[in-house]
Amino acid sequence: MIEKRLLIPLTIPEVELIHGLRDIPDSPLKSRILAAVNDLVRLGQGPCCTDAQADGVPCGCGQSQCDACDGALERVDALVETTFPFRAA
Repeated sequence: MIEKRLLIPLTIPEVELIHGLRDIPDSPLKSRILAAVNDLVRLGQGPCCTDAQADGVPCGCGQSQCDACDGALERVDALVETTFPFRAA
């Protein structure tokens, strides 16, 4: 199977994350880490309010001061504090 290379501009943190993931040897642990990262990405993509704004368009920014955005941030914070207490500071 030939893998297709994508030319996508990445930020430095994105490049570091990808290199870090690639440095993990292929194993069940790597598969689980990739699944966890995918779950976190989906959580971050999720806070899109279905309620229409004044212009009638649903909010899809994920940065508003609303229950959906605040709830997603709280879930990520709780996960980090519980799983990686040394990184919470």
